[in-house]
Amino acid sequence: MQRVCFLARVRPDRLAEYRAAHRQVWPEMTAQRIRVPEDVSLIGYDDIDFAAAAAVPLSSVRQPRQLLGRTAAQLLLDEALGEEAHQHRQVVFEPELVVRRSSQARAHGRS
Repeated sequence: MQRVCFLARVRPDRLAEYRAAHRQVWPEMTAQRIRVPEDVSLIGYDDIDFAAAAAVPLSSVRQPRQLLGRTAAQLLLDEALGEEAHQHRQVVFEPELVVRRSSQARAHGRS
């Protein structure tokens, strides 16, 4: 939690990524009277159920979960049933930014 406190005091409009934002960062920012999104934008990762249901809906990076699962299953089957010529491959997925109130636009003139 010291990392969050330090960052918030040094630059209250910027905050580094931190795990479990809904359990750790948000209560700490509330205790320091840092308002989301007025003072700082907050963005989560994996778009968990909490993100849309939070007091201030949390912007989040969403992964294509179903496509990830289908692709992983197909790669596993290809590996298990494949011929000797089977080649490993890397698959890259495109994440989606889900913008909610926790990262609303700022007024011009603020850095």
